Amino acid sequence: MYLSMVFSPDYDNAATVGDLMRILFLFLCVYVNSFALNAFAQDATTKSIRQGERLTEDRILELFSGQKHLGIYNGGNSFVETHYPDTRVYYEEEGDEPDYGVWTMRDQMLCFVYRSDRYSGGCFRVYKVSNCFYFFYENMPYRKDELQTENWNSKGFMEGTDNDCDPGIS
Repeated sequence: MYLSMVFSPDYDNAATVGDLMRILFLFLCVYVNSFALNAFAQDATTKSIRQGERLTEDRILELFSGQKHLGIYNGGNSFVETHYPDTRVYYEEEGDEPDYGVWTMRDQMLCFVYRSDRYSGGCFRVYKVSNCFYFFYENMPYRKDELQTENWNSKGFMEGTDNDCDPGIS
């Protein structure tokens, strides 16, 4: 009924068809531009951490054995973790007592088991971006674009190298 009134040649407000077309055109322009602006904004803010390699077990051994890492959790707490060549790990989180455990590899992931119940441990997919390592917990569903997200569990860098991670780790 409404369409017949709008498009009827004898309807008094037939000029509103042009108005409707302009409104529809304006809506489509805004809708399309919102996608373009969103994609541009995401690319501009995340480009610095997006070119990374997913580490294999060999690369994890090469880059972690005998090294001390300084890091930060996505929630903000900082930590220090030392990976000894004999697979022991020393772990200290901001505001908590240090602990020892072991580090191993499983299915191309870096895994931890600690002596005490204070730390849950677990396995992580590891990416290296410049001198920064990004850790994604194994229970988080894998995504091809996970490095494009802010869903990392923690990130850190090796002591003695430049901190190429985002600010917040010292």
